[in-house]
Formats: sequence, structure tokens, C-alpha cells
Amino acid sequence: MTTTLSFKHAGALFGIAFLVRAVILFFLIQPNGFYKQADSVDYHNCAVSIAIGNGMHRIDTNEPIFWRTPGYPPYLAFFYNLCGITSARFEDNAFAQKLSLWVQTFLASSIPILLFYLAGILTHTYAIAAALAWISVFHPGLVLASSYLLTEGLALIFFYLFLTLFFYALFAPPKTYAVWAICGAVAALSIYTWMRPMGEFIGLFSALLLCCASLAPWKQKIARGALFALLFCASLAPWYVRNYQLTGEWFFCPTLG
Repeated sequence: MTTTLSFKHAGALFGIAFLVRAVILFFLIQPNGFYKQADSVDYHNCAVSIAIGNGMHRIDTNEPIFWRTPGYPPYLAFFYNLCGITSARFEDNAFAQKLSLWVQTFLASSIPILLFYLAGILTHTYAIAAALAWISVFHPGLVLASSYLLTEGLALIFFYLFLTLFFYALFAPPKTYAVWAICGAVAALSIYTWMRPMGEFIGLFSALLLCCASLAPWKQKIARGALFALLFCASLAPWYVRNYQLTGEWFFCPTLG
């Protein structure tokens, strides 16, 4: 990659991105309770259940939960354990929720840096990479996503990290096996998928793309794709096994979200 990001430029991207998001969170989202979205209560209920040691089961009936995956709820449960659970009601745990959102906002401020490197790998043009990075600093969708009690704020970090490492591996020279990039891409996509199950389909397509489009001989193409597929399937296997043991059916999540 011919584009590089200086420490000063990276600091400016991160700092201004956090400032923009912090202003929106503090003055708009928090005071009006806008961080509570349609799916937020579901994640809250899962997090409370995990925090009290009940795992991914409903608190009221103890029935297993299938329509959510244990990616985002454990993150929220950490703050519930840290701050203490007042009650099972969503509104009674506002302090822990807001604390989790501030940490989420801080972490999400790294997205412009990831997008700089992603654009650099794809275009090898500093101007394009820098333009995309600065657009993402102020992009309303990215700013708001980090402020909601939903998966997107954290999931997008791992999705863009996956794309960066994946395209690095895809375009790696023939003599470079790029094992570390493939393993990193799998890890990032796996974390994303545990939050957003649609990552399953991205993983399948990515393995096929590595087999067909890698800049390497066919033997190495197939090896790259097989390694990606094997590691990715292994990373999701525990939840498949759990659901099969409970239902007799093989699935990761009944919804495609």
C-alpha cells in the first residue's frame, strides 16, 4: 500500500470523530433517551440474564433465547455487573447503559482510521483515503450508530477491520501466504457475526472470493479460501452446537440480522 497515515493525522481523525460523537451523545441522544431503539429492550433483557448468571435464557420463563446472538449482550452485561442491576426494567439501568454508550462511542471513533487504510488498500491513493476518512468523521449514520444501544456501533468496527484485512489478503503477492491477514480477517468477521448473524453469508462469499480472485496460483488460492472457511466455521460452531442440542436443528440464528 502506497498510502500511509501519520500519527498526527490519525490522532486528528480519532479526536475530532470522538468530539463530534460526544457532542451528539451528550446534548441530543442522552437527554432525550434516543439511545433506546426498537431492539434495545431485547439486548437489555439478554444482558440482564447474562449478568445474573442465567446465560442466554429468558428471565421470566427460563426458555432459551434464539432470536439474538451472544455478541452485544455480554458487552452490555459487563456494565450491568460493573454498576449493579437496579431491576430488570430497562429504564432503571440508565447509568450503566449510558456508560456503555460512552465507551462504545470512544471505540467507534476509530472507524475513520480503519476506513483510511481500507481505501488505501483499494485505491493506493492518499487523497481518496483521506477524503473517505474525513467524510466518515462527520457522516450522520456513523455518528448516530455509535450513540444507540444497538449492535451497529461496535459491529461496524469489526466489519471495517475485516474488510481491511480481507482485501489485504486478497491482493497479497503470490509469494506471500498472508496467513496473519486471513486469521485476523476471520477473527474480525467472527466477532461481527456473533453480533450481526448476516456475517455468515459474508463469510461464505469471502471464502469463495479468496479461492477465485486471490493474486496467487490456484493451489494457493484454494489454500487461502479453505483456511478462511475452516477458521470461520470453527469460530461459529459452538453456537450451532448449542442450538442443535436445544432444538435438534442446525442454525446460528433464525433471523438474518
